[in-house]
Amino acid sequence: AFEGVDGCFAEDEAVADALTAIGHDLVIRGNLRLAQIGNFKALASVANGILLKDNQSLANLSGLDKIAKVDHSVTLEGNQKLLHVDGLGGLKHGGSNGITVVNNGQLQRLDGFTKLESAGEKLVVRDNGQLQKLGTFASLIKVDHVTIQNNDQLKRIDGFNKLSECKTLRVVSNALVEQLAGFAQLVNADEVYIQQQKSMQQLIAFANLTQAETLEISKNGNLTEMSFPKLHQLVSLTLKDNNAISNFGSLLALKYVQNLTICNNPQLSEAETDDFLKTLYKAPQKVTLECK
Repeated sequence: AFEGVDGCFAEDEAVADALTAIGHDLVIRGNLRLAQIGNFKALASVANGILLKDNQSLANLSGLDKIAKVDHSVTLEGNQKLLHVDGLGGLKHGGSNGITVVNNGQLQRLDGFTKLESAGEKLVVRDNGQLQKLGTFASLIKVDHVTIQNNDQLKRIDGFNKLSECKTLRVVSNALVEQLAGFAQLVNADEVYIQQQKSMQQLIAFANLTQAETLEISKNGNLTEMSFPKLHQLVSLTLKDNNAISNFGSLLALKYVQNLTICNNPQLSEAETDDFLKTLYKAPQKVTLECK
């Protein structure tokens, strides 16, 4: 662990250069002037986790390129000058607890995770104010929970081309995202939440989503098009506070909903809602058409 070191790791360079494995954690935290890591050239595995936090001058992760696997987690938090994550380009397995990328003020892109195959419990990308490009998670096959939230400059969410199932997907309050695409191979999900995407006009990410327990689309002020062409059944469906939605789009493939909430969508007429209810094979157990 390198904590609170105001500068480089000069005294440890020879050790770091020869290091091939770490038996527990790699922690680099609270180093005010550390601009680059650069000296873990042989490091290939970390038995527990990687924590890079509050390193105010760290601009890149070069030097961690050979790490292919961690057992527990990878956390990048509060590194205010970090621009990209290319130095983790060799990472295939992000640990049982997954990957968290939070509050890195200058982070602009995440396309360094191209080899990542598994992220365990979670992949969280949140509160990165300058993140413009999510990049591609094209190799990601396994993760339980995905959260993409409060990334104010992010314009597009795509690149999850191999992810076929997850427990929870949350896309919340990414102010500039106009289109949600890139989850075309997602077939099964327990919960999907698309919330407070004020610029989003098209929700066309889920061409193969067949079954889910919960789908909530709420507070998306400019959303006009949503496409779920293969979604046949849900336990809970919520369409709430979407100012521009005027029809049910390809939700017409849906045949069974146990709990249905449709309210405060001013462009969605009662006639449209009645017609949608008639397409279901069986009436929902609970229908809510007025919300407080």
